[in-house]
Amino acid sequence: MDPDERPAARHRGPRRQRRHLNRLARALRRRGWRVERRFGTHPPLLHVYASEAPSVGESVLVADGPTAPWFRSSTGAYLAPCSDPARAIEAVTDQLTPWVAAALTPAR
Repeated sequence: MDPDERPAARHRGPRRQRRHLNRLARALRRRGWRVERRFGTHPPLLHVYASEAPSVGESVLVADGPTAPWFRSSTGAYLAPCSDPARAIEAVTDQLTPWVAAALTPAR
């Protein structure tokens, strides 16, 4: 990510956060990911995981950038602007795929 793109996190109202997360959840499900909404938490979160490896997952929240809200992972990495859920899905997939593959590999 270009350093000029990196957003500075600020508070965003939970209603708007849930709207962005719901949109991302629908798109993630279409791509085959399992999603649990955790909207009773502050901030609201999506827990994303593969059904084959439910113990491996990522939590996604919404953080404000300088001009628009962004999806952010539980590691603190900014995934994509909320206006670009496809890019956020790509980032989540890139993060989780190696871990899911490792979890599904039989131990020697």
